[in-house]
Amino acid sequence: MSYTLRLIGAIIVALFTVVTVGAASASHPGEPLPDHRTISLLADAPSLQLHAMLMGTNMHIHGESIFDVFAKPFVADDGISVRYDGFATFIQGESQFTYMLVDGAAYVVESLGNDTTSVVTQTVRCLESLTPFDLIVSALNNVKAVPRSLVDDEAIFCPSGPFFQTATPFGGVNFTFCPSTTSGFIAYGGDITMTVEYLEDPLRSITAPTLSDSSAHCPIVATPTAVTPIAAALLTGDAHAYTCSRREGC
Repeated sequence: MSYTLRLIGAIIVALFTVVTVGAASASHPGEPLPDHRTISLLADAPSLQLHAMLMGTNMHIHGESIFDVFAKPFVADDGISVRYDGFATFIQGESQFTYMLVDGAAYVVESLGNDTTSVVTQTVRCLESLTPFDLIVSALNNVKAVPRSLVDDEAIFCPSGPFFQTATPFGGVNFTFCPSTTSGFIAYGGDITMTVEYLEDPLRSITAPTLSDSSAHCPIVATPTAVTPIAAALLTGDAHAYTCSRREGC
């Protein structure tokens, strides 16, 4: 169970981190957008649906290799820093597991029941900060524009223009992003492929669950992250930053 929680924690935190800082501090391929433009973009940042596909042999979460994560943005008072609340739910037998990130703290809610009975028991506990989290942030906080990319040794096409790729690998694997100006973006990273969709309607507020052990709160594992103009464009579907210079091989 401990290994499962660590795997889940690493993946869930990774997904939220990809969304939050996947393009931060990027080697910007064009003229930087002014700060007021970034603030304007983030003010209208949409909620997101992250459709994750785990393709590794042992990469299953509660028996599922395909699942969805929903994320709601919160912009800090400075107007350029953002964090996400979110959740993902898994069904395994008669148990339901919901992983939540609320106000920067991570929770796992386990409910026991089935389709014909009401919930019998519910356990809520903290999902502790994991060592890979800092490594993910370090890896994804520096990305660069690249003209092409390979997935499973096959060239892939990004219709909107250049890809963005992490400059520092996480776990020996680089993450690659293909943005879309209309619907979202796709992220590739080793055995994880994630499609991120901009939702037309914002998610409702996500409330932190009450811990079973009556602790006051769970530790903070995610804080607002300052984003660059290209990050803001990626998070909102704005097309102004999607260019690539000849210097970068485009």
